[in-house]
Amino acid sequence: HVDEKMRRRGIGEALMFRFEEEAKRRGFNTIQLGVERTNLPAIALYKKLGYQDWGHGQVSNSWVENRDGKRVTVTVQTDVLIKNLN
Repeated sequence: HVDEKMRRRGIGEALMFRFEEEAKRRGFNTIQLGVERTNLPAIALYKKLGYQDWGHGQVSNSWVENRDGKRVTVTVQTDVLIKNLN
């Protein structure tokens, strides 16, 4: 996650480039990632970098957070994107 004040400076793109290079170095040939459907800037970045929809629909992701001392279940709809590294 890149802080909103630091966006549009190429940081996300540089991080993804390093991530992809490390994945290749470790012998992976595909990256699959999930991105919250409402995170349009991230989706645009991933698509610019060659990621494509995986073709199986969206996924519902849930986790538990502590908010003001209370445990809250958060659920978001996620698009799954995939990129071949070869």
